[in-house]
Amino acid sequence: MTVRICGALVFILQTTFYMAVVLYAPALALEAVTDFPLLAMITLTGVVCTIYTALGGIKAVIWTDVFQYAVILGSILTILIIGTRDAGGASYVWNYNLERGHLDLNWNPDPTERMSVWSCAIGGGINALPVFVSSQISVQRFLTAKSLKDSQKSIFYCLPWKFLMVSLIASHGLILFAFYNNFMTPLGPAIGTNQTLSNITEPSGPMPHYTPHYEKSDQILIYFVNREFSKIPGIQGLFVACLYAGCMSSMASGLNSLAAVVLSDIVRPWQNRKLPSGKQPLSHEKDLKEVIISKTLTVTFGVISVFLGMLAPKLGSLIRMMQTIGGGTGGPILGLFSLGILCKRTTSRGAIVGVVTGFSIAVWMSIGAMYYKDDNGQIPDDVLLLYRISFFWYCAISAGLTMLIGSLASEIDRRVYHISHHVDPSLLAPFLRPQGWVSSSSTSNGSTDMALSQLLKEDASDSDDEM
Repeated sequence: MTVRICGALVFILQTTFYMAVVLYAPALALEAVTDFPLLAMITLTGVVCTIYTALGGIKAVIWTDVFQYAVILGSILTILIIGTRDAGGASYVWNYNLERGHLDLNWNPDPTERMSVWSCAIGGGINALPVFVSSQISVQRFLTAKSLKDSQKSIFYCLPWKFLMVSLIASHGLILFAFYNNFMTPLGPAIGTNQTLSNITEPSGPMPHYTPHYEKSDQILIYFVNREFSKIPGIQGLFVACLYAGCMSSMASGLNSLAAVVLSDIVRPWQNRKLPSGKQPLSHEKDLKEVIISKTLTVTFGVISVFLGMLAPKLGSLIRMMQTIGGGTGGPILGLFSLGILCKRTTSRGAIVGVVTGFSIAVWMSIGAMYYKDDNGQIPDDVLLLYRISFFWYCAISAGLTMLIGSLASEIDRRVYHISHHVDPSLLAPFLRPQGWVSSSSTSNGSTDMALSQLLKEDASDSDDEM
């Protein structure tokens, strides 16, 4: 197994499970307020996303992302403004959450704390790195830019909008807490009964509202929109469009990237090995064949994602699922790319050992945490410490282990097999390059090099040594 195939396999696992959660999220929300079956909704959404991705390719993915982001942002702002008004105003929402400790910051550095400043800021920040650094889902967008500078600008432009989006979504939680949790909540029935609240008010706040019954906490926002905004034309439809815009955007990007990774990292190398030395297929025949393979892969991964989406209800809350999947599989890939650009002496065998170790530890932690968690999602204090670590730290731990074990294994590999490869400075981080060194590619076409290329070159050298 080469580094290229190893990284591709981990990415395939990461993205297929990620798309399964993406399919499950809107279906779960709509199940709370409609009679449409959950499994049927997952299937329908998956089929639609698969068809337009297979037909349109990356151009369809990017342009639909643009319009879908506008729908998502508009929906979030609409719900935020109207929800704040109905909850009693911004001042009431803020003070209500402040008085009940929901705005208190948890500074406990204990890694077993599920939510703390350290786990969210540091662990969550590292968890986001694979998306911008090593994920083909983002890289395929960067490569469509006209130059390296344009790709870099797109990242810097994206970060403030991402921060804004996360902040607005977090504000929804504050609004819902102030809206539903008030002095009458423990006394009244759940939503859906015949009791009215027209004559009950609280002198210091808005009319009280009873918290609805729901199977999962992820469903409460759709309850809120369905009941409170039902008299305003278009709001419910806008919210549903928001849910499906996010789902279809992520699903299309994932399917397109999976097809590209399998085609370039697995199919093409395998086909080239089968060809006689020096013989290349005709260009138009090769292009036609690759188009067919790409569309077939898109449909195949779409079907797999639908089936995995049907199993997603077994994995817990959406936040935990996303952080666990991103950390458990994104961490080893992040560590692998970091080895390529930060460690001059990394070998292909050492990198593979590091990835396998980091991925195995992350899977062990994830499975143990899911096995021991109780009905409230909490893990008892008497179980192994590894299972009690917050899922926000999974990416940092798996990436760190990948780099540490990969570096140690590479040193052993070099001593045992007497490996001495010269590293191309263009593949290293800028601060590790020789002083005064200038890249020849930087003055020609501005194209980017994958940091993993050095390890891919060593794959070929190692294979020659072993023969």
